[in-house]
Amino acid sequence: ARWKSSIKELYTVCETAKVIHTEKLEAKATQVAEGYFVDETIETYGKDGTLIKVEKKHKFIRPDGIMIIFLLKHLRPELYADINVGMNQDVNITFVPTTKKAKGKDKK
Repeated sequence: ARWKSSIKELYTVCETAKVIHTEKLEAKATQVAEGYFVDETIETYGKDGTLIKVEKKHKFIRPDGIMIIFLLKHLRPELYADINVGMNQDVNITFVPTTKKAKGKDKK
């Protein structure tokens, strides 16, 4: 766009804001993937509207598995990307035999 070259200060401010916003989103995504603690306040009121009890909890928000998958796929695509196999492509699958036998399943 022409405005980028004609209004360089505005362009610089926009690019800086974009970097800051992206860093905040990345930090939040990491937090969601790892799990985090929040402080929660629960207030109980009587029928007349008066405050009866205030309860504070330190609560752990569990890690989000979908965010973990998303981050892995996008940060390490060489390891975690989906494999799309077309109908006309050969797929080689190697089975590695285990040395353990299932208990009670041996038939002679």
